Amino acid sequence: MNSASPPATSRVLSGAAVLLFIVGGLTRLFPLADWPNRVYWQFLSEDGYLMQTVARNFALGLGLSTADGTMPTNGVQPLATFVFAALHGLVNGNKLLAIAAVAVLSTAQALLAAWAMAHFIRQLAGDPPQARSLGALGAGLWLCGYVLIAHSGNGLETGLYHLAVLAAWLVYLRQLTAQALRPATTSESMRLGVALGMVFLARNDAVFFIGGLLAAHVWIGGEAGGGILRRLRDATIAGLTSLATASPWLVHNKLLFGSIVPISGSAQSHDSVLGQNMTVVPANLLEAMLVLLPIPGAVERSGPVLVAGPFLVIVLLLGFGYWSRGRGVGVRRMVVASTLFLGGLVGYYGLFFGAAHFIPRYLSVLSVLLWPMLVLLTGALADRVQTRWQGLRPLGVAGLVVLCAVSVNNARLHWNHGEQHMHRQVAEWVTEHVAPEVWVGAVQTGTLGYFHDRTINLDGKVNPEALKVILRTGDVRDAYIMDSPIQHIIDWVAITDWATKPGAPTFKAAFDVAVRDTSLNLGVLTRRQPPANIDAH
Repeated sequence: MNSASPPATSRVLSGAAVLLFIVGGLTRLFPLADWPNRVYWQFLSEDGYLMQTVARNFALGLGLSTADGTMPTNGVQPLATFVFAALHGLVNGNKLLAIAAVAVLSTAQALLAAWAMAHFIRQLAGDPPQARSLGALGAGLWLCGYVLIAHSGNGLETGLYHLAVLAAWLVYLRQLTAQALRPATTSESMRLGVALGMVFLARNDAVFFIGGLLAAHVWIGGEAGGGILRRLRDATIAGLTSLATASPWLVHNKLLFGSIVPISGSAQSHDSVLGQNMTVVPANLLEAMLVLLPIPGAVERSGPVLVAGPFLVIVLLLGFGYWSRGRGVGVRRMVVASTLFLGGLVGYYGLFFGAAHFIPRYLSVLSVLLWPMLVLLTGALADRVQTRWQGLRPLGVAGLVVLCAVSVNNARLHWNHGEQHMHRQVAEWVTEHVAPEVWVGAVQTGTLGYFHDRTINLDGKVNPEALKVILRTGDVRDAYIMDSPIQHIIDWVAITDWATKPGAPTFKAAFDVAVRDTSLNLGVLTRRQPPANIDAH
């Protein structure tokens, strides 16, 4: 950036950043403005309610479980679950107050992540006069990203994951500054390892981030930091420390569930086809790079998007790599680490994962790395343009006004949809028609399970026994449901197809279609006679 840039430019950027932080914070507090309706329906997702159910049970002394505390699970990310459990404990299990507390915590978490983003951009930029204001503006725009607003308030680990990745980068870059290219001490490597371990506990696909950062540390730097062998030692210490930090969760998973991977991953991927999500990835890469502008679902698999997504991301990585030449070793390592992290996530979720509808959330963490690159490159270009053509400065101001207007409009769009939820009708039907002591089942049990404690999951995501049956036979109707205490199966209207699809003669003889409402997207199957083992759970 031009050192001769007038202070007025920094004041304009800083003023816009303040506005954006206010807008981003208030948008996330929308649920509290329409009590109690929006508290439940504004932001929390189906999986968000699942995590809240597990967190609430933990706070009530029922362990990590669903189904009224009868069904242990590890199908959640631990760090966020325990944080949310503290909120449920503070309100003594009150469901409404807990979700309101989640909204407040999510807002504070998002603001803290934006603050970390501002510092991250500033450290990558170096010491130009406008680095501070550019970092604040970039962070404010990121805070107001349409998709990121939804992800950060969804009641899941997503917002905490973004914050943890930013925090780990700040720890790493600060250590590099303090070291001034001297070898890292053992304690410094261990502190980095603890930070990386916390990222893993926030979300376990952070293994790609941890591997990317440590590989970049070893690979980039020449004789800096004591040479490649010393950097390999530092990375080994950090990696082992991160593993030790995460080990209690890994041991818990192995001992209780037979695998260090949560059962939710197995449930989501057991019937996947190689490469089935690659057509979903490009649109989500674009959203991670251009955080303010969501890609409409109608065009996300269109030819232009399939080409533009990978192309623009590659151009950004190459452009930022060129910009980073001659800059600090930390910036160059960031380019390599980001590329490896991106490659790991895209490779795993694009090639081997099922459940394409989760891809937007899983890839949103890439915005933590792609967005700062875009901000810094745009800032460098704008600075060069205004240096050569002073008369174009009003165009820059106009562009800034447009970005702020888009951010405010994102808030408006979220408000307009704040009373809608894909599973609201399911939860409301159960609340109105089913007594609390009656057992119900569903494939999608996140929202339903929060509002009706005695809810049994049928897709195996948080139900180890159902998952075993699915993996063995592919059908839970005769092999699982008939021996369960389930009296009603409630889900989207497609669930009524279970009464007509081939197979499961015992199930079809025992259950009738009670509700098939396509307008509400609601289906209910009811058992003709109460199950013999109604108190089995």
